[in-house]
Amino acid sequence: MVVFLSACGFSTSVFWEDLFTQKKLVSYPAPNIRVRDVRVTVPETLRVSEANTFYPNADIVWHGDPAGDRYQQVAAIFDESMTGALKQLHGQRAVYVDITVKQFHSLTPRTRYTFGGVHSIKFDLVVRDARSGKVLVEQQDVHGDLAGYGGNRAFQAERRGETQKVRIKAHLANLILKLLVQPETKLLLEK
Repeated sequence: MVVFLSACGFSTSVFWEDLFTQKKLVSYPAPNIRVRDVRVTVPETLRVSEANTFYPNADIVWHGDPAGDRYQQVAAIFDESMTGALKQLHGQRAVYVDITVKQFHSLTPRTRYTFGGVHSIKFDLVVRDARSGKVLVEQQDVHGDLAGYGGNRAFQAERRGETQKVRIKAHLANLILKLLVQPETKLLLEK
């Protein structure tokens, strides 16, 4: 299900909402942090493919934007989704969230217009105290895969405005908040 976020009061709770119906789905207690910046790195050592095959052998496969710098496009997707999601945290401790993308393998048009597949998204996450630079949450290896629509389902989603980009951004926003509110992470942030 496609989810997105909405701010609700101060950072006592974090809410997820259905992107299109605005129906509240889940609420979690928020950590006592505010994010000063989300710093996204997409290493240029990652291999990019523009091939329109069923599964190109590459680290970055992205056809959801016009042809261009795929590294910048992927960085913008992470930055926009995560910065937007984390704006609803209004706690006392200022932190930086560092993201290093390891794989962003979305569906090619050929796969999308046939049977669909999986948007394979992998990244490392580190949370640092903004004042001291101290690591609060050690590097986590995050696997954020998302089912990719295919065939008629993909076509119908596009007609509703539910593009691959919209779905992936909503998924990443939801994922970052879930990572920060899980008990073991929240405990580290409050020390």
